Amino acid sequence: MRRLSLGLILALGFAGTLGLATFPQSVAAYETTSTHPGMTGLAVLKSGLHRFLRAHGLKHGLFTTLTLQPDLMSKAEFEALRAALQRVPAASGARPDAVTKKGKAPKRQKASRITSRRPLPAQRPLQEWSLGWLMAGSMLQGMPTASDLKHFFDPVKQRGLSQGRTWRWGGASILDGRDSLPTKLKGPSAIRWLRDAKNPHSVAQWQRHITQAATAADPRRRDHHMAMALMALGGLLHVLQDMGSPTHTRNDYAQGHLQRLGGSSLDRGSAYERYVAQRYGRAGLPPYFGKGVAFAKIEDFFTSPDSTGLADISRRDHFSPGTLPEPQLAEIGVDANKMLAGLQTRLSCAQPSLTTIDLPCARQKTCYAAGPHGPRYAYRIIDAKLQFFLDYRCLAATARHLVPLSIGYSTGLIDHLLGLQPTPTQSALGLGNSASQPASAPASAPVAVPTSAPVAAPARTSAKSPSK
Repeated sequence: MRRLSLGLILALGFAGTLGLATFPQSVAAYETTSTHPGMTGLAVLKSGLHRFLRAHGLKHGLFTTLTLQPDLMSKAEFEALRAALQRVPAASGARPDAVTKKGKAPKRQKASRITSRRPLPAQRPLQEWSLGWLMAGSMLQGMPTASDLKHFFDPVKQRGLSQGRTWRWGGASILDGRDSLPTKLKGPSAIRWLRDAKNPHSVAQWQRHITQAATAADPRRRDHHMAMALMALGGLLHVLQDMGSPTHTRNDYAQGHLQRLGGSSLDRGSAYERYVAQRYGRAGLPPYFGKGVAFAKIEDFFTSPDSTGLADISRRDHFSPGTLPEPQLAEIGVDANKMLAGLQTRLSCAQPSLTTIDLPCARQKTCYAAGPHGPRYAYRIIDAKLQFFLDYRCLAATARHLVPLSIGYSTGLIDHLLGLQPTPTQSALGLGNSASQPASAPASAPVAVPTSAPVAAPARTSAKSPSK
């Protein structure tokens, strides 16, 4: 029989774990049940995680079954986790199975019979592949939608989401039916959230569980803590991947994440993130082909002293809906250069800059300003006003640059947390699938985040075989 390559085996397992169903979409971040698992899966394929797990006694690596034990957690902690896992779509392949009283996992149901409301019994051990636990953590970090408020980070101002003014949108409010919402949109920065004690997928949780998984004498405890560590890793990757969405790095929730996307006033979200989900799904995301991404500290993957963190790049190179110029009166004979200079001074983010305005063109059709990765923004004169916007061509250019970058940075973070990456050098920094280099930008002071060191594991006496 012909032997399958590890890459093909991982790809087949990845596709099976993610499932083929379409899930409801939310207004938060990259789509929680499609784009994020897709990015995480592609990052895993290029990382050393599979080899790491095998070296630490899991014979089948990512496809080893791990069991979460309720007696190794407090009842409240386990019930909270069980309730959270209940929200993971069953068809995603990342929702665990409850072990029966005889100590076996229930038989797999046919895909047509799988429902997202199949209950997980209370105080029963939960089983899933290693890869499944990782994907579950990636999804749980985005549930509920309100958790997205903690996934913002402005690398220039070194803060999280901060939109404290009353803002308006066209149409009824999904909260109380009013057009104006005196809501304070605030949250801790993504870097602060990484080490927040309330974050179930914090760096500290990763360190605690991976250490226990490596040093515990009881194989049952090792498997339990490895499952918890993988969920924490999935959550950390989710937060990093959100830095590849410009709204998350440009303090733009009110306009960037509450755009009306469909015929219903309730169908709101990020046009860019919806585009990525609909264009690529989970299995069709553009992979990363750049050099390996290596940094000395966890926070450098977000923002680094030389401004090559993922948040640095997405903020500097791309616009978001709420950071484009406001409509400007464009009468016949107005000086385009003076108008351009005036609009530039009123931008909330200095970079990227407005490069051109062709008023004669804008009076006839939609025009575009070229950037290093494709159309940077679109503009047109409507009712004597120059209006700026991001259409599908702009969104496509952003996705072609930032989606592969998010995957590459995720691979780097996985290897960093496992202690597998080489000593970082400037030449090792991956800047995307294009050959463009980042423009000069003011350095951002990093915020200290604890890093993890690799730990040696005792030899396991036995390893479980996949039961799925």
